[in-house]
Amino acid sequence: MVSPRVGTLALLFVLFAAGGAARAQNDFDEEFDEEAFPLLPPEETTTPIEPEATAEGESEGPSDAELIAAYQPPPPDPETERRVLFMPTLAGPSGGFRLGDARPGAAGTWRMQLALGFFQKDGFLRPDDDASAVNASLSAAWSPIELLEIYVGLHAQAAFNRADFPPLLMSLGDFTLGAKMGANLTPVFALGGDVRFDLPTGGGVGVGFDGMGIGLRALATADFRARSDALPLIVRGVLGYTFDRTERLIDDVEDRRYAALGDDALPRDEETRHLINPMERFGLGIDRTDFLHLEVGAEAPIELPKDTVLAPLLEYRWNVPVNRQGYVCAAVDEPGEDGCLADERVAAHPMTLTLGARARMPDSGLHATLAIDVGLTGRKASQAVRELAANAPWRLWLALGYTFDPRKPPQPPPIERERLVEVPVVPDAPPEGRVIGRIVERGTNNPVRAAIVNFTDREETALRAAEDGTFTSYRFPPGEVTLLTLSDGFAPATCGATIPGEGGDVTVTCEMGRTMVAIEEDRVVILDKIQFALDSAEILEASFPLMEQITGALRDNPDLTLVEIQGHTDDQGTHEYNAQLSQQRAESVERWLVEHGIQAARLRARGYGETVPLVNDTTEEARARNRRVEFRILEHGAE
Repeated sequence: MVSPRVGTLALLFVLFAAGGAARAQNDFDEEFDEEAFPLLPPEETTTPIEPEATAEGESEGPSDAELIAAYQPPPPDPETERRVLFMPTLAGPSGGFRLGDARPGAAGTWRMQLALGFFQKDGFLRPDDDASAVNASLSAAWSPIELLEIYVGLHAQAAFNRADFPPLLMSLGDFTLGAKMGANLTPVFALGGDVRFDLPTGGGVGVGFDGMGIGLRALATADFRARSDALPLIVRGVLGYTFDRTERLIDDVEDRRYAALGDDALPRDEETRHLINPMERFGLGIDRTDFLHLEVGAEAPIELPKDTVLAPLLEYRWNVPVNRQGYVCAAVDEPGEDGCLADERVAAHPMTLTLGARARMPDSGLHATLAIDVGLTGRKASQAVRELAANAPWRLWLALGYTFDPRKPPQPPPIERERLVEVPVVPDAPPEGRVIGRIVERGTNNPVRAAIVNFTDREETALRAAEDGTFTSYRFPPGEVTLLTLSDGFAPATCGATIPGEGGDVTVTCEMGRTMVAIEEDRVVILDKIQFALDSAEILEASFPLMEQITGALRDNPDLTLVEIQGHTDDQGTHEYNAQLSQQRAESVERWLVEHGIQAARLRARGYGETVPLVNDTTEEARARNRRVEFRILEHGAE
């Protein structure tokens, strides 16, 4: 489940810096800014809207500045403005602190929030325990179009309990991914739906796909601010179902514990000593049931002076455990043992009341939340059941978030003036084109960062590609363009492109292979293995690039006058067979090098069979390492 960790409980969370300017509000009574609202270029002519002043002193038409000052932007849609300022929930979608709103955020907006939680209680799950937990939740939501919101959440918990070993259990980055759709049926009432995928870690390093849960939620919202007699009140309701599979994360652990009981073990459906204890269930968030969610909440966004909003909120959540997924709870024989859900019933259900308040900062998208979860049931040691993780008696939360609105402020229409201008005729330039390329690692789509691009058949100087491997060349006349790419850790590579006769840009993808060969004092080091067909000395085509680099290294270092090619096998098979196979493979490599220009007098092939292993072990991994070809430098000559 998790390796024992003994030490001080410590978490370091780095708060992100959030900031942004308020949505621009243009005061058109001020002096007209010609840079902010440029006039149409002279050549863009239309019918004039007013006559120009005459020499006889007739009244002039309005000036550009006067027209701008007289412009009145259309009033914003109140519902859209409210959805622009939506704040994220703890899980990710926009809404209250925990309850999602039926309406997505306004199209194009996004929001994010970092929340930190803390809990501490003596005698929480055992009479003599000292329990505490620190939580962190980073969530973000984006509304790419109207009616749709996509959100993600990353949640971590470090739970400490002196009555357990190891005392520290960490859930290292449970991941949530979801989408929400919804719309207003009336100005006040909205309906929506939410689907999410929960990928828990269960205390491991990566997410546990076996424990992936799926949640479905129906959302209802009544926003009384949309009434004619606007009331600062939002009421939210949620009806949902979660297919919880976190118990799969601990199946192997309980199987090993049961096997360790040996002959002393009772039948599986009567034994309890192998089950994870309540501290482990709480620390790792393990449940053996699905959940029906009944949730209701209210928020009162009160507008204060200077564009500040204070929103007290109250939320109630009842997670009803259903479908024990075939789990049979053994009878409780000893005092102090965990109970069974069938016996404790509603007293063990996780019911939570959340109280808090949010504040939106003046003239910005920043907002802060202070809230406390109060566990109503499932919070005592006497209510602990084997099917459920305990409900914390309380948990204090502090959150900081930011809502971003990319919309531009409304601008007045362009001022139209009719002018006659003379436009000089510019002769057509000779055709030219550019090479627009990307440099990637051979066989992958991974970019080679900041490679040098040389134009071998052109006079232009070399240029450096971007960090994502892309580059754009100079302009060239039609014809062939040959590129030589160089980068540390990669072998030089060439690629080419043809600028068409009519000119225009062309695209190309250049591949570079990593440098896999290095020369040391007494050996030629290869960073990959030469691959052979099974039980054969045939070199596989996948190893040809490596063989070409070995050939190049020997060709570029003529002072290596004698190199021994050593073939090695693993310990499977007879000594005679392994000696023969290793000799054949060494000779196969020698032939390949000779055929590609290396003098045979500089090479010597020798098979060592299984006699010189790298690793003295019989695991498959060790055997794979022992199957290899090495190059030893036996003689150095004058360069």
